[in-house]
Amino acid sequence: MAVTILSGRKAGTTEDLAPGELAVVAALGFAAAAFQGYGFLVLKPALQAGMEPLAAAAVRLLGAALAVSLMGLWPAPGLRSLAPPSVGLLLRVILPGIIGYGGSSSLLLYAFAHLSAGVAAVLGSLTPILILPILWFRDGVPPRPAAVAGAGLVVVGTALVVTG
Repeated sequence: MAVTILSGRKAGTTEDLAPGELAVVAALGFAAAAFQGYGFLVLKPALQAGMEPLAAAAVRLLGAALAVSLMGLWPAPGLRSLAPPSVGLLLRVILPGIIGYGGSSSLLLYAFAHLSAGVAAVLGSLTPILILPILWFRDGVPPRPAAVAGAGLVVVGTALVVTG
């Protein structure tokens, strides 16, 4: 996965971060991954006791929805959108949540309910790699060959671990 991340994007894209912002984004990314992993591991006993994975996903995501809603309503200027409200902006905000949380989290909780926690966590680690084609579609800029090669290595490694 490091090969994919460190390969960067093609020249000419304008969405690169300033050096100071990269550390903040990386720290937030690591914190999000840690909290997500912790949340899934805490749910494993409930799933083993027979809780329906979709109900577990709904309960788990209720807290995330509350946190995001509070940030959206907070009056701090840093939390306000730079773009004026529009249907396009609303779709760019809501669609990833539906795909990521509604779809991906539900499927991952089904994996946690029916597979070992380790195998389910390894399958969940594919999520960042699966974002590459979405970025390609959105930006119209194909990922660098090193990023594609790194993504391929992650998929092959995951398949080896899961089929083991």
